[in-house]
Amino acid sequence: MTRNWNSTQQKLEVICQAEAFQGLSWEALVSLAERFQVHSYATGQTIGQPVFLIAEGSVKALPVRQLIWNPATGLSASSDSILLQLSRREFVRTIQWFPELALELLGGDS
Repeated sequence: MTRNWNSTQQKLEVICQAEAFQGLSWEALVSLAERFQVHSYATGQTIGQPVFLIAEGSVKALPVRQLIWNPATGLSASSDSILLQLSRREFVRTIQWFPELALELLGGDS
């Protein structure tokens, strides 16, 4: 069965499995699902957006379903991959709306 990665429901399934979003309300999760854009990458293709979740496939040794903040360029897909991505602008808006995500990206509250 082919997945419709552009559906809010499919994106929610990925987002709900990501540890970074565990403490968010259902409304916040739906809002995030609507903000994330779906992009597919072929093996070796450079990833363009700075913030992403790996929905399917792999990017170097990065874990699936972990929120990745990639301020550096040059990451590429290790296999054919589907990523949920936020543009830099959407990332800033998201952090403004959900400041607790900034703590997750910085390694927690310790």
